[in-house]
Amino acid sequence: MALIPTLFVYQQIAESTAIPAYAREKARGIVERHQQALSWAREAGVRIGAGSDAGSPMTPHPALFDELDSLVASGMSPAEVLRSATSDAARILGLEDETGFVRDGYAADLLLVHGDLNHDLSALRRPAQVIISGELVGTTSAR
Repeated sequence: MALIPTLFVYQQIAESTAIPAYAREKARGIVERHQQALSWAREAGVRIGAGSDAGSPMTPHPALFDELDSLVASGMSPAEVLRSATSDAARILGLEDETGFVRDGYAADLLLVHGDLNHDLSALRRPAQVIISGELVGTTSAR
């Protein structure tokens, strides 16, 4: 059993003045219910996966980082949130034998960052290196 809460998309809709008032109000209720569902799921030991519903209103495709921030703001630790976007996501999708972990023989799509993600997920927005299929495709010195 798993829960993919998609918190950020509804937070965006609830706060946007570009959205009709009735839809903002409905989104506020959904945000509250999602927060409660996330709390209950965590208490029950349900696996949490990170998903953004990117492409939805007010939620552009790089929104996964915002979703991860929303999960932290909802009480998950940065380490738990990282697992929700990597190994737990792989388990939820039944792909844990090929991806979601840094292991020999697994897909090597990696984002290396400046900083310690166990304490600060904002480092995800400052990549040091990007590796896709085991090949280095980008490097930056930005910190």
